[in-house]
Formats: sequence, structure tokens, C-alpha cells
Amino acid sequence: MGNNNISSLRQAQLSSGLYGHLLTCLDLALAEADTATRLRSEAPGELELRDLTHAEVQLVRAYLEQDLHWLCGWHAAAHAQAAIERQTVKAAKSRRATDLPAAQPTPESWRR
Repeated sequence: MGNNNISSLRQAQLSSGLYGHLLTCLDLALAEADTATRLRSEAPGELELRDLTHAEVQLVRAYLEQDLHWLCGWHAAAHAQAAIERQTVKAAKSRRATDLPAAQPTPESWRR
């Protein structure tokens, strides 16, 4: 498996779940820091996280401050949001299935 395929597989695994986007951003930042370390033979003093939502920045801050009350609330809200999204997808699939026209008889089925 090529390096690109491994990276794509890892991205697909990280992008799912409650923390998928945040983990993908962290993975990218760590990979960039690793590359910088190999090129310059010194570790960068900071990681640059890009494309985080406001909620994800708040999550990182709460983690760094060890605010367990806030973290538990965020996790519960994220679970509730994920459940709503799953229900929405399930309902949309169900609607699509009922919107399909009934199968029409074909000349092949008449011969049976």
C-alpha cells in the first residue's frame, strides 16, 4: 500500500466519529511538525491548528485547562448532535425508498 493510500485511509478513519474533524486537524498539525523536525533537526515550539470551528477551539481550551465539567457537557452535546444526524440520515433514506416508483412488469416477467 502506497504512502498516499495509507494517508487516505488514516484520514477516513479520523474523519468519522464525534471528534473526527478535530482529530484530522491535529493529525495534520502533528505530521507538519514531524516533517519540520526531520528537515531542521529541531522540534517546533508550537503546533498550528487550522480550520477548527469555534466549538473545537473551546474544546481544546477546556482540555488544556482540565475543565472536566465543560468537557463532559461538550461530550454529551456532541453525542446528542450525532444521534440527531443519524436520525436525519435514516429518515432521508427511508423517504427515498418510499418515493421510488413500483417495479413495472417487463416482457421478461410476462414469460414466466
